[in-house]
Amino acid sequence: MNYAKIPYEEEALELLTEYGVDRKIIEHSKAVYKKALELTEKIVRNGHTVNTDLVRAGALLHDIGRHKENSIRHGIIGGELLQKLGYPLELARIVERHVLCGITNEFAKRFDFPDGRKYIPETIEELIICYADKLIAGRHSVDLKKRFSFWIKKYGKNPLLEESIRRTKRVEKRVLELMGTNPSKDFNE
Repeated sequence: MNYAKIPYEEEALELLTEYGVDRKIIEHSKAVYKKALELTEKIVRNGHTVNTDLVRAGALLHDIGRHKENSIRHGIIGGELLQKLGYPLELARIVERHVLCGITNEFAKRFDFPDGRKYIPETIEELIICYADKLIAGRHSVDLKKRFSFWIKKYGKNPLLEESIRRTKRVEKRVLELMGTNPSKDFNE
């Protein structure tokens, strides 16, 4: 673990404001924060170790890259910004890996992501943020089917979204296993 300082909630919110992140994105991030802490509490209660400070900061800062770009690259932009500011690599990875519950190497190349990095969530903290983010649309809780239906309507069914749906199902299954519950049966492609 990189021992650089993980920002507290107040510092994370100040960073979002300082970098001009839209108020709607900040409200979304606060809702993801709340959902991520709910998931974390259940996972910890089920006997797993979670870096709660990292989850708190990751949930609030996962969309900080939207200050510059509102595209699939916002995770990369946000992760690079946090590294430049001296925050832990683990926090930057959460930000880089949350987009669509991760981006495969194939799609990373298509979108000109930096080479030599992984963009699929691996740690418990990364999985929690990915899943919490997909359960929040704007600032409201939604199920995964509704969340992806919106994106399919907006962008059409395409290989990137289809891959994201499959990966999100795997993330959901893993997070729910960590919590000690079963995956939902109503999330279909």
